[in-house]
Amino acid sequence: MPKTRVGITETLPIENFVRTCNVDYNEMKALTLAIKKEMDKSERVIVRGNLPEKTCTNLTVFLTKGKMRRKVTTSDADASKKLNAQVLKEDGIISGMFANFPSGEAFLTPESIEGIAVGDVVINLDRSHLLSPKNPLIVEFKKGRWKIVKAPPAIRKKMNEEIADSKKLVAEYRKKKSLPAPIIKQYSDNMNRVGEFAINTNPKARLSNYLIENEKIAKMIHIALGSGFEPDRQTLYHWDFVINSPRQKLDIFGIDKKGKEHWIIRKGKFVVK
Repeated sequence: MPKTRVGITETLPIENFVRTCNVDYNEMKALTLAIKKEMDKSERVIVRGNLPEKTCTNLTVFLTKGKMRRKVTTSDADASKKLNAQVLKEDGIISGMFANFPSGEAFLTPESIEGIAVGDVVINLDRSHLLSPKNPLIVEFKKGRWKIVKAPPAIRKKMNEEIADSKKLVAEYRKKKSLPAPIIKQYSDNMNRVGEFAINTNPKARLSNYLIENEKIAKMIHIALGSGFEPDRQTLYHWDFVINSPRQKLDIFGIDKKGKEHWIIRKGKFVVK
């Protein structure tokens, strides 16, 4: 049986940390599990903005490929026990509890994403860089690969630098054979893939200068470019950016094999139960 439990966090002002951790964990867990339940029923998730703006978030997030299904994980900071009963039930693995503070999200590594995402809150590169509706990050996804359509100049410059550095590192690994060839190939193949799609559930998180808080704000969503959480989707960077669902009045719902809709958010507000 596990003998330890682990909690991690990032740099955050103490008042933000206390506020975002001082939540009703049973209530947050119930909401996060309800979102997971609806996504687990679905083959794909539709994210559709309802603003008259020329460019608004409009995505299809694919959760399956053939018989393979991407796993939806919950982050609700339940570190009150040592044994992770959910992992034991779902995967048959005995493991200790792990918590990320502040917590509150249902997330997965999508099989693929198609469409446009408008990041209007924050992105985390070397640090958190603020975005806004007037100066957003606009990303286009095709067949699970991403391309920057628009970005603040400083952010685009930093992204280009980090991608160049990652490619150089992969080339160095390949030249020196310092990692197994399949791992090096995976790092290269996943360089322009999407690593995460998440729906945020922390009721005490607010807009701030810090990605670790903004990516938990209830009703908002976030997407990560680069490395994912599944073994076949690893690479050398992971950039989270946050989308303001209430501002963009997003509709978010899953569609199952029979075409039935499983609603999570309607015009920026939770409807999942």
